[in-house]
Order: sequence, then structure tokens, then C-alpha cells
Amino acid sequence: SEYRSQAARARELYASVSKAVDEEVERFRPSDPLSVLESQVEKSRNRISARVNHWQKLVRSLQTEEFKRITELSDQRKALFKNEAEAVLQLFKAERETFPSASAKLTKIDRDISEENKDIFEPYVRALEGLKESIDLEHLATRGMEELAEARVELDRLNSLAQLGIAVEITGHDLQDFDDIIASGLRSLPSELSETKAVKDITLGYEGLTDQLRFLSPLRLSGIKIERWITGAEIRDYIQDFFAPSLRKNQIELKVSETFLSFRVFDQPSRLLPVFINLVNNSIYWVGTSSDEERAILFDVKSKKIVVADSGPGVAAEDVESLFKLFFTRKIQGGRGVGLYLAKANLVSGGHSISYAQDASGQLLKGANFIIELNGAEFTND
Repeated sequence: SEYRSQAARARELYASVSKAVDEEVERFRPSDPLSVLESQVEKSRNRISARVNHWQKLVRSLQTEEFKRITELSDQRKALFKNEAEAVLQLFKAERETFPSASAKLTKIDRDISEENKDIFEPYVRALEGLKESIDLEHLATRGMEELAEARVELDRLNSLAQLGIAVEITGHDLQDFDDIIASGLRSLPSELSETKAVKDITLGYEGLTDQLRFLSPLRLSGIKIERWITGAEIRDYIQDFFAPSLRKNQIELKVSETFLSFRVFDQPSRLLPVFINLVNNSIYWVGTSSDEERAILFDVKSKKIVVADSGPGVAAEDVESLFKLFFTRKIQGGRGVGLYLAKANLVSGGHSISYAQDASGQLLKGANFIIELNGAEFTND
């Protein structure tokens, strides 16, 4: 954050200095303007010529060295075929190879060396052709190295995820049995117990667990999939109870508009509630890092879309594109970069969507503002 703020300040200073210089040039009135311009042209010409001559010398030196290397490499590749083919002929002359065997070996040597030569020389020719067409090879090489580094990081992450998948796959059989046992037990509870808050919380937690296990591996867990009307008031109550200790500890106020309280959507609680849990969990962390007096998290509705906003530092513009990617996090500690990824996955599975509001017109608080569009949601007023 400090680096970004200093970089932005540096850009502002540079722009202001450039503007001041341009203004001074506009005001400058030399006695002999033509002489000044001619002198400027001469200085620029000498400077450009000197730099071009320097580069020309370097290019000529590199071309000479490269031509020598390619000539030696060509001779080596020609000699390689000659030596291997000669060895086969000697074996045939010594009657240690039959004609069909010797012919097959020569054909294989021809094919192998020709393929190797193609792999060596064709990329070199394409690079020179690209240079002839004024393609910025240095930029392409730099870009390729950056993409390679990103690919390596992603590969490491995928390897870690693959190890998790293997572990889940190994225990899959037992998990399926446990899933059936829990589901059967919940279905067998008397109705007077099934309606209690404790059992409802157990059922909700169980549904969420089976959802995440299904997401991580193809275990085909059955689970209890319940779809019903979920109201904004229910979401508010659940989040308030769930995060009550954290909200009190960080002195954060959970604000909820009347419009949010009155909306409703038909969906699975185990799919929708974890979305708000992840968003609020992130907000509590980032609001907790802020030194502002206002410490708030807001649930509201704007243009028939749910808004979850906070008064924290918000998300840097350059991070928005990666916000919902797996393993992306800016938390100094305790962050694994999974919450927002799973929140989006849950919403997409129900036909919903989530995005980050970058435009100030879509922000209700100065920090992070997430826009959730719920398919089929009903609003009494907005």
C-alpha cells in the first residue's frame, strides 16, 4: 500500500513538472528563435546519431559472433549424420549388418537428425523473420518469462490442490457411508425436534459440509438439499448471531436497510448463507485494520441488487481482476484465498452472480462494495 501511494504521488509530481516545463517553453521568447531551433536540432541529431552508431556496432558484433556460431553448428550437424551413417556402412561391409537392417537404421538416423535439425534451426529462423518484421523480440521474451513465472506459481498451487484431492478421494468411501448415516438420522428425528433451532443449525452445517465435499471431489454425496424462501431478515439474524463476538471485539456495527430485510429469494440456505459469511468475515478483517472512526458493514439493496459494503480500505484497482481467483489473498495472516472463490462458485451454481463495485456511483460505503445479483429475488421496494 505504501509503495502504491508513493508511485501515484511520483506520477503526479512528474505530470506537474512536465506541465510547468511546457508552460515555460510557451512563454519563452528568444531574440533569434531560428538559431535556437537549429541548435536544438543539431544537438538532438548528434545525440541520436551517437546512440544509433553505438547500437549498430553492438549489432554488428553480435551478428558476427552469431554467424560464426551458426556456421560451426551447421558443420557439426552435417558431420553428425556423416559419422553415424558411415558407422552403419562399416558394419554392413563387415557383414555384421544385413541390408534390410542397415537400410532401416539409415532411415531412422535420417529421420531423427532431420527432426533435431528442424527443432534447432526453425525457431531461430522464425525469430529472425520476426525481427525483420520489426517485432519487439525483447518485449515478447520478457512477456514470455513473466507468463512462465506465473504458470510455475499456478502449477505449484495446482499440485497442492491435487494433493488435497487425492486425500479426499482416499477417504471418499468412508465419507459416503457417514453421509448416509447422518442423513438417515436427521430424517428420523421426531417433528418436534426437527423444528428446533439446534437441529436446524445442525442440518444447515451438514448441508454446507456436503456441498463443500461435493465441490472438492466427485464423491456424489447425497446430502439433504432443501430449497425454500430465504428472507433478508433471516440472513441478518444468522450473520448477527454468527459474528456477534467478532463484531463486538472489533467495535463494528452491522447496518441493515429495511429494503434488505424485506427482500426474499427461493434457494438453498446452505448455498446462500456461506456467501454472506465469507463476505462479512473479510469485511471484519479489513475494517479491523482501518484507523477510521466509522467501523461499519452494510447490507442494502440498490437497483434490485444486494450490496454488501464496509468502511475498510477497499480493494486496490489492480487487485480487482484477481479478487475471485482461487488462492488470491492480500491478508497478512490467516488468509488462504478461498472464501471469495467459493462464494462466487456457490452463487453461480444457483444461477446468481457477484461482482466488485469499482465505480463510485455503485459504492454505498467507502471500502469494499460487493454487488450480488440474485436470480428470482423479490423486493417489496427499492
